[in-house]
Amino acid sequence: MGTAVGPIRDLMLKPNNIRHPDEFYFPTLAYNSHLHLPGACLDSPSPKSEYGYNYLGKFVIWKDYRMTCATKYVRDVCILGADHVSLLQSVPHISANKFHADYQPEAYDEMEQWYF
Repeated sequence: MGTAVGPIRDLMLKPNNIRHPDEFYFPTLAYNSHLHLPGACLDSPSPKSEYGYNYLGKFVIWKDYRMTCATKYVRDVCILGADHVSLLQSVPHISANKFHADYQPEAYDEMEQWYF
């Protein structure tokens, strides 16, 4: 990577420039064919099999997705819980959004045990 990601890094380090830097940074890396990163998605637009899954870096269920949220929504994002553990273990994403420490904490514990 070296200097190839320098401009992205510089942009993200500017104070108050990007409100949610993780939502900019990882998709930029994952879908940037110029960086030649291992595992990068070189299909643009995303394959139809990935529609409704945000991007492969992060699994999230938005309120307007055609997926069931058996727990609750906070600001249109499904708070993941015990009912989602088996689903999360079967999807290709490398992270999941969003767990709350004080809401069904056993789900996060199960994911940690499975992952590590």
